[in-house]
Amino acid sequence: MNSFPSLSRSRWFRSLLAPALLLAGLSLLVITGCEEDPTGPSNADIEAAQTLIDEGFGLLVMAFENIDPSSETPADFTTPKAKFEDALELDPNNHDASVGLALCEIGLLSQDATLLAAIGEIVPVTPIGRAVSGAPSPGFRRALGNITDSGTGILTPTGWLTWMQGRMTKIVQGDPAIDLDPLQSAVETVILPTVDAVIALLGAVESDATWTLLLTPQMQGFEDLDGQLEIDVTDIFLVDSTMHALKAMLHFFVSYNLNIPDTMVETEVLAAFNQTDGTFLSLRTSGTTNMGSVRTSLLAAIMKLGLFAASLEAESLDPTDDQSDDLIKLGTDGPTEEELDEIAANLLDLSLALNGDFDVTDVDFDMDGMPDVLTVNLSTIFTAPVQDLKQLLPPYSWGSEDQLFFWDGYLEQDPSQFVFPDPTMGGIFPDFTTDAEFKAFFGMPTDMWLLPGPFFLLLILLGSG
Repeated sequence: MNSFPSLSRSRWFRSLLAPALLLAGLSLLVITGCEEDPTGPSNADIEAAQTLIDEGFGLLVMAFENIDPSSETPADFTTPKAKFEDALELDPNNHDASVGLALCEIGLLSQDATLLAAIGEIVPVTPIGRAVSGAPSPGFRRALGNITDSGTGILTPTGWLTWMQGRMTKIVQGDPAIDLDPLQSAVETVILPTVDAVIALLGAVESDATWTLLLTPQMQGFEDLDGQLEIDVTDIFLVDSTMHALKAMLHFFVSYNLNIPDTMVETEVLAAFNQTDGTFLSLRTSGTTNMGSVRTSLLAAIMKLGLFAASLEAESLDPTDDQSDDLIKLGTDGPTEEELDEIAANLLDLSLALNGDFDVTDVDFDMDGMPDVLTVNLSTIFTAPVQDLKQLLPPYSWGSEDQLFFWDGYLEQDPSQFVFPDPTMGGIFPDFTTDAEFKAFFGMPTDMWLLPGPFFLLLILLGSG
């Protein structure tokens, strides 16, 4: 039998492996030494990346112009996305490619099968509106969404709320039952990851204060338009702030159970709205985590909006920065200095309210003609969310003859029972210790229990339109 005369099998293996590794290491050193400086892309790579980026934006314009579901040519965001990804492989710090890739992610979101199955309709991407030279326009501008006007694009906070109200109205008209579980799941698995990806790409761009992207008329979707449009870090800060604000609203949307049963089936309505154990407005399994993310996202949106305001003001003071072709500029079609000051003050107030007790002053809450001081603490509803929002309401029962009208079936219509169990409303108003203090401060009438209740008003809202 053959054997290894003087070495064990492991020692024999190591004796051969050591010189082999040494040879491989020397080869690697030789190869590395023959390459160009590894600290950055070569000139050839930079040029090739720019070519891909130019091609990508050309394809992106066509994709956004074909996003209309009535278009004969389907919108293709996959091809320009591959162009931008290849460009980033060649030149990882090319922020033009990052912006293009972020827009492709938004475009692809409008075609996601899971999302479309959940909402049952094509998701629109709205024009930027008055923030860009007035009227809605095709092409690249549409990709940025409606970031300053209160439009109806689902990719903006205001648009998301508007769209949700309209969508639920359609559901009610077609089927009284509202099952939002599929949409909430799609938000968690599809929309939020896309928003996070876009935020990460925008963050990379913001790291370079000197970055600008010049949009040719063709890139903007206008073949006969004279002049170019400049996008810079200031504009990215505003888009980024909007994305964080949208993210906050999405996290809030998936925090609580919003399913409403068929309103024609009384037993199901009674079970869902039951104040003791009804599922409607109760915290979902992921609710605590999502509510925490609401606060985190709001604080990030505040920070980015503050950076936008500071950057915009700095641009206006820089004599070397030509503002004539900027997407957003100080004054004229953009915000004024006074508006920026007001934004800064409001951001500070909101930030303080999200971090602890904050006094709201000079507001006449009880409408007695005198200003009041109200201490609020918004952070608590995110850091220690209420398990069931229905339990913040005065006690109600389902079964009275006035069900769905007098405070949704008020207990025996007895006004002495109309007591808010937690006058702090989950800690938002820390100074209130009794129901009487809460009602007196906000000037609530003693016969408020005779008014339509919150669930009646909700059903009226959903059934309108």
